[in-house]
Parts: sequence; structure tokens; C-alpha cells
Amino acid sequence: MRQHRCVHFLVTALVAAGWLSAAVGAQTYHEVIRSNFPGGGIYAYAGVIQDAQGNLYGATSSGASGSGYGLVYKLTPAGQETVLHSFTGTDGNAPYARLLLDAAGNLYGTTQMGGADNFGVVFKLDPAGNVTVLHSFQFNPGAAYGSHGDGAYPHSGLVMDTAGNLYGTTFGGGAYGGGCVYELTLNTDGSYSEKVLHSFSGSDGLSPYAGLVMDAQGNLYGTTYSGGASGDGAVFKLDPAGNESVLYSFTNAGGDGAYPEAGLTLDSNGDLFGTTRLGGTNYAGTVFELVNANGAYSETILHSFAPAGGDGGYPVSKLWLDAAGNLYGTAPSGGADHYGVVFELAFANGAYTPQILYSFTNANGDGAAPYAGVIMDNAGNLYGTTPYGGGPQSPGTVYLLTTATNVATTIAVSSTANPATAGSGLSLMATVASAIGMPSGTVTFMNGSTALGTEPVIGGTAMIAIEDADNLGVGTFTITAQYTPDTPVFTASAGSFDQTVEEAGAALTNGGNTFTGDQMFNGNLTVGPGFAFYGDGSKLTGIVAQTASYANTSGSAADAVNAAALAGIAGAYYARLDIDNSFAGNQAVAGNVSVAGNVSSANTATSGATTTGSLIIGGGTAITEHLSILANPSFPALTSGSCASSTVNLTGAADGDTVALGIPNERMMGGGSLIYTAWVSASDTITIQVCNVSNRPQKTAGSGAIRVDLWKH
Repeated sequence: MRQHRCVHFLVTALVAAGWLSAAVGAQTYHEVIRSNFPGGGIYAYAGVIQDAQGNLYGATSSGASGSGYGLVYKLTPAGQETVLHSFTGTDGNAPYARLLLDAAGNLYGTTQMGGADNFGVVFKLDPAGNVTVLHSFQFNPGAAYGSHGDGAYPHSGLVMDTAGNLYGTTFGGGAYGGGCVYELTLNTDGSYSEKVLHSFSGSDGLSPYAGLVMDAQGNLYGTTYSGGASGDGAVFKLDPAGNESVLYSFTNAGGDGAYPEAGLTLDSNGDLFGTTRLGGTNYAGTVFELVNANGAYSETILHSFAPAGGDGGYPVSKLWLDAAGNLYGTAPSGGADHYGVVFELAFANGAYTPQILYSFTNANGDGAAPYAGVIMDNAGNLYGTTPYGGGPQSPGTVYLLTTATNVATTIAVSSTANPATAGSGLSLMATVASAIGMPSGTVTFMNGSTALGTEPVIGGTAMIAIEDADNLGVGTFTITAQYTPDTPVFTASAGSFDQTVEEAGAALTNGGNTFTGDQMFNGNLTVGPGFAFYGDGSKLTGIVAQTASYANTSGSAADAVNAAALAGIAGAYYARLDIDNSFAGNQAVAGNVSVAGNVSSANTATSGATTTGSLIIGGGTAITEHLSILANPSFPALTSGSCASSTVNLTGAADGDTVALGIPNERMMGGGSLIYTAWVSASDTITIQVCNVSNRPQKTAGSGAIRVDLWKH
């Protein structure tokens, strides 16, 4: 057993002094993004595991852009992603926990929902990509209390004993509806039989989010989010005979923790380490140890989080214990930019020193809000996931924290059009790669010796837009891209390619030219003195006449103002769009329309003026008016299955109008699964409603302005 005297007082003093960066002599870690899920995964709440070859495996709880039922992925050491399986609902929905890998390469895991009764499943994924549902949970909510039976909604991963049997927990279900511990026994034919080992009822714990840890004697240890003597959560032990005992009940008083979501870490002395999401000196969570003295356990608080001072906050992940006794973990909140941290409690001389190894930024492809804990390889590198950040669509990330330096990079340069046409736009791209993941930093693009601009590397790629390819010139040019790293992990590199830009249209020679078909000029067409256009003018549309003579025209201009500029072309044959125009009747445009200025449309009241007519897009229903505002309603943090609503004023809103919402990302990051809806509830009034449709409470209420758009038809 380690000596822990005065540990709590040391940690408190360090927090008070703001001493939370790397300790003297500690290694400096730098972040490398391994993946931002190009295969379509999103919401990587689950952590990763690593095989002997350095490949990482994990799961995302949803599919592309928030749709789908989640997937299982593999990442090579260089960050190449392969989607191993996409869930369909019947074989599982929303995997949330870290996977388990056996010696034969089979992956085992759980999904919170899906399966035969939509209460979640335990699944197996073999190396060939075949998924087998080992068990669909069959909770019976309609049965009498004490007889609900099977578990429901497994939030945690699995542990396996030497015989191949699997053990886990469910957040709900069990005989009393408060969750359970279950076993899947491996049968001789390779199938599994499930049985509930213990159902939680309250004082013995309630609602376990976390998975289990097993000691050499087959005892299982875990935490429950609530329940226990004070209702603030508990640490329990379940022996091989199925006898459950509460080792510690959290009190949420006197600096003690509360509501542990994370599982436990067991050391060789039988001591247990874990985190609580709340409680502690600052009510922002704790790291605790239960010291084992011949089967009797006493608690020590190793660290109380203080996010207001740059520390992390509200940890929900399991800790990693290295051979030297140092503890590593994550917190989804706090840090320098308030997007979460990776932290270490360095152990020396019986005491723990807290330090922040990395603060997430949610910028330039970085992740945000790490829910899962980290794992460590033999070289001391740390790997983890974030469910948010990673780019404009916030797909989440797999990240590496490493002490390595001077890792070589390569750069490949290309464009969206080669050859490109003068007058059209294109983008130049530089993809930077390395053997350990996606480098970060900037890329400077050059056309010969002319600098085109410097752009950040996001997800391994930097891109610069060229509005008009003619800005490069007409011909073939060597485009160079110079990568500059923003971390000592990587070395600089450069690459180049040849970009061709061709002149638009046909080259005209002296003498007569004959054109067949429609012609378009992206520029000025000048007719010299003494020369003229011939014809009746009926096909000359959009021409602005200055000083030229036109033959064989008839009629007169629509009005005296236009007549001088039209040089006698009949108004019936002319549409001049660089001056004000009034169109009567329906107008049809084949192609794109670009308008610099205002367009007045029918039945639209603007600044006291009412016009008549309507706007029809793509043959749909006519739009007579569009209204838009920014609203900032206040909603509370929602419990599972609850809703809240708020009203905003929008002058002109009426029953039956179409309403759409633009929800900012920060309103979706407080936990739970939120659905926003809106409708016209009264004249000039919009009601906005948000519902938490998940089985998890929202940790914090989101904020940010909501865009409210309304269309009248």
C-alpha cells in the first residue's frame, strides 16, 4: 500500500496557487490529430483500444452528420481509417463504450439501444467483419417492482475472464429498474447465455454508467452514478458467488465527490482509483482513491478540479495508471479554452502533483469535450477521442499526445481544376501527412515568387481559393506549397505541381468570323468607329450601347431616358440590367442569376411599401415573404425525456407559415440528445421547444443565438 499522508493538502495548495501546468522535469506532450472520421462517424464518446501492431479501434455513437446508428472503425498508425461495421438498429444502435479485443482479433462491445426490444445489445465483430448479436436486452418495464427482469441501456464496455465469459453493467433495467450487473457465459457451441448477477435497488447503488474491473480472484468492482447511503453514488464489489457489498458511499460534503460516471482502475495493492463528475471543493468533480487495508477501504481525495483557474472540470472517464504510479485522465470541460483537458496526477514520494498535459481548443481541426479516458502505449504516447470539434462539421477526433519530435512530413499539392479556365474560380490544396497522424500548422502557397496566401492545416489539408484563375495568368505555372509546423513534433516540408490556365472562348482573327450556336462573352465587346452590328436586333440581349451605329432597327425605345443609350434599338428587343427595370408578367430565367442590389418581390411589405407578385424557385410553391430574426431563448438543463419551451416575437408571423431553425453548435454540447422544434403559436409569436430524447440528463444548458426563419407562401 502506498503512503498518502498530506496528499489532499498538497493538491489543494497547488490549485490555490494556480500551479496546474506541467511540473518541473515533466515531459512535454504535443497533440496530433489521428482522425476526424472521414468514414462518416460522429460523436466519438467511446475511447480507443490498441492492438500489438499499433492499430486503434473504436466506435462512434452516430453516423454521418448525426444520422445512422453508429459504427465501429479501425485506424492504422498513420491514421488511415476503415469502417469495420455500420449498425442498422436491429444489430445495435448508439455504441457508447470502449471495445474489448481478444487474442483472436475479435471485438466485443455494447450499444445503448437497438436490438430486438430496443433496450441495447452485446455484440461481437470478428476479423472478417461479421457482426453477431450475443444478447439483446429484454427489460420488462410493465412487470411488478422487483420482477422487471433483464437489464436495459448498457452504457459501459465489457470485461472478459480467462474462460471467455463476459461481464458488464446496464444503466437501467434489472429487477428494480435501477440497473444491473450481468454475465454472458460462453457455451461449448460458441453461443452465450445471459444472466443477471445483481440488480441495484438504491442503498446498494443505482444506475451504473461505468463498466467493471476484475481482480485475480474473480471479484468485480464498479461504481454507480447514484444510490448508496447518501444517494450520491457508490463503489461496490461483487464476489464470484454473486454477493454485493458497498465499499464506499459518496457524500457530496466536506470536499467529497458525487455522481461517479467513470469506472475504476485497480492497482497491484488492491487499491481502487476513480473520478466523480461532481462534488469536491469546487463542485467540479474529483479524483479519488480507495485504499485497501485487508479488505477494508478508506477514501482519499487526490484532486478537486477547479475549472475557473484553468484546471479541467466534471470528469467522466476512467483513469490510466502507468508503471510508475502516475494517473492520467480527461475532463470534458475547463482548460485554457474551456473545451476540456488531458491531465496527469504525477506520483512521487507518496504524493500526487496535478498537471495539465493538453487543453483542447476546438479550433483549426482540434477536438472538444473529451468524454473518454486515454490509453498509453509502450513508448508513453497517449491516445483518446473527442465527440466534438475536428473541423467545420464537428465530427469529433481521435488524438495522440506524444513527446516525439522531428517526425518527417510529406506534402501533396493539387487543385480543383487543372487545366482551369480564365474567368472561373479554383482552389489550391495541400495535403500534409506523416507516419503518426495529421500534422498541424500552416501552408504558404506561391505562384513562382508571388505569395498567394497562407492558410491553416485542418484535418491534414490546407486550401486557398482563387476567385479567378486569370489572376494566376494564362499558361502553365509552378505552384509551390511550403508547410510550417506549429509544434516540434513535425518537420517542415514543401511540394509543388504545375497548374495550367487556359483562355476562355475562341481566339478571333482578322476578317470575317462565323459563329454557329449561342455565344457568350465574359468581358467587353467593342465595335470600332465606322463599324456596325447588322440585323433586326431581336437577338441582341443585354447589350449596353455607347457610341455605335445600328442598322435595320425598327421601332423606338420604351422611353426617352433609355432611347439615347439604346441608339435606336427598340425597347421590345432590349433588356438593360445595369439600370432600374420593371418587369410585368411572369419571368423565366434559364441559368444562374447574380443580383448586386435589391429585388422587390410580390406581396412583400418592406419599409411600408407593399408590392404585388411572388417569387417561384425551381417550380415550387410561390414565396411571397421571408422573415428572419436572431433569438436567444433561455432553457434549463433537461433531464432525460423532458422538454422546455420559450416564445419569441416575430412581427408578421401567422398561423400556417413555415418556420425553420438554425441551432448553433454550443447549444448541442451540454450532453443528452436534443431535438428543437418551432411553430407559429399566435399572431406575431413563435414558440421554440427543445426536448432531451436520450436516456441521459443534460449536464449543462446550451447557449447561443438561434436563427429563426419564416416563409409565407
